[in-house]
Amino acid sequence: MADLSELTPTERAKRYREMAGKARVEAADAQEDARHALLLVAVQWERLAETLAPGAAHSIQAAEEAVQPGTGEKLAALKPPPTEPDKT
Repeated sequence: MADLSELTPTERAKRYREMAGKARVEAADAQEDARHALLLVAVQWERLAETLAPGAAHSIQAAEEAVQPGTGEKLAALKPPPTEPDKT
């Protein structure tokens, strides 16, 4: 496995999304507190990925929808700001 610093930004974003996916899988079988923490971690990995390769915020929404009611506001605060389309 390559060190993250050796990957291109796109490859790094892909790896971050993979780690977010693994956190969501682990969250599915976790107790409530651990589930919430793992989903927060997933959102943070997705946020990192979004800063490197904008346009894949769908995974952030999926992670937020997986959270128990009443905790969505905490996750919403972790959303990255909207990105503007590339004008090049």
